[in-house]
Amino acid sequence: MELKTEIQELAKDFLKAALYRARESLHRNDSLNSKSGFCGLGDTAPMPQDLPEEHVALLKYFSSERLTQRRGLIPPLLQRWISDFDPIDRANNHFLKRFRQKHGFDRRRYDDRVEQAFTEGLRKIHAEQEEVLNRHAAELVALLTE
Repeated sequence: MELKTEIQELAKDFLKAALYRARESLHRNDSLNSKSGFCGLGDTAPMPQDLPEEHVALLKYFSSERLTQRRGLIPPLLQRWISDFDPIDRANNHFLKRFRQKHGFDRRRYDDRVEQAFTEGLRKIHAEQEEVLNRHAAELVALLTE
C-alpha cells in the first residue's frame, strides 16, 4: 500500500475510534442519567478523554516535535468530525427504521422495486458518510504534515 494511502486509512481508523469512544462515553453517562428518547450524540457530543489506541499507528509517521506543536489542534478537529458525522449516522438509522416499518424487516420478502429502493437509500447515506470521513481524515493528515 502506498504510504500516503496508508496514512489516510490510519487517519480514518483514528476518526472512527474517536467517534466510538464518544458514543461509548455518552451511553455510559446516559445509562447513569436514565435519559429517554435520546437520538445520536447531539450538539454537545462528549469528547473522548484520551486519544484512541489507533493514534499510535497513525502518529508514528510524524515527528514528536510536530506532534507536540499540533496536539492541541486535534480535539477541535475531532469535535468537528463528530458533529459532522453524527447527523448522517442518525439519518441512516432513521432511514432503516422508517423503511423497515413500511416494508418489514425480512429483506427476502422485498420485491425487486423495494429492494432497489432500500439499496439505493443506503448507498446514498453511506456515500455521504464516506465523503465526510475522507474529508476529515485528509484534514487530520494535513494538520499533522503542514
